[in-house]
Amino acid sequence: MADVMVGYPGATPQEVENRVVKPLEKIISDIKGVEHIHSMALNGQAMIIVQFYVGEDIERSYVNLYNELMKHRDMYTGG
Repeated sequence: MADVMVGYPGATPQEVENRVVKPLEKIISDIKGVEHIHSMALNGQAMIIVQFYVGEDIERSYVNLYNELMKHRDMYTGG
């Protein structure tokens, strides 16, 4: 399991949902080994919990998650 936190200062939960959570859920769901994604959009931040399938190489899964997040970081960091 991995926790992903993304700050978006001043944003409403609806803005966080539309601009951060939904795009990241789409990206994360395409990563091999991801079983489930649980997300919360809060005032000024997004919290995403990523659950991997049992038996997946957890270290490799973390690296894949990190690489995908970094590849798309301009999408959720404001540039």
